[in-house]
Amino acid sequence: MKGVVFADTIGWLHEGRGTGRRGRGVVIAGAHGHEDLCSRRFLRLLADKVAENGLPALQFDYPGCGNAAGDHSTPGQVQRWTASIGAAIDRLKQDCGVADVILVGFRLGALLAPLAAAGRDDVAGLVLLAPPSSGKAYVREVTAMSRMIDAPLASRSAGEGVFTEGREA
Repeated sequence: MKGVVFADTIGWLHEGRGTGRRGRGVVIAGAHGHEDLCSRRFLRLLADKVAENGLPALQFDYPGCGNAAGDHSTPGQVQRWTASIGAAIDRLKQDCGVADVILVGFRLGALLAPLAAAGRDDVAGLVLLAPPSSGKAYVREVTAMSRMIDAPLASRSAGEGVFTEGREA
């Protein structure tokens, strides 16, 4: 696995090994926020297995998310994230010489992948893993999860749980 930088983001290229179908690769469009953190290992293992079976795979962070520079709350981010999927396809084709890709989307990626694939003749297939039923449903789910996670954190006092020199302050 090697790091690659493209289109205001960063990705991880898993070069194909073995005897997979030549000329095809896999782009993995992951989740966002807490779901991204929880699914990183799974998606890395998926990319490793894909590469082990001969297909190069590219995972990446959306601009403003994960290890990518920027602010995920900037207006117009959904369009930038969708465009970054297209840029990932182009980068995989450029680096590995593949003619087409299978586009795998997980959660938010499953909502954005069909948009990114529309009008492209180099997307051989779509795999949509755990897609939300709609953008509205996704926002509702993420908002509820955020409230559950944030509530206990907000109830702590500013100094609670702070450690200095190996001791709790």
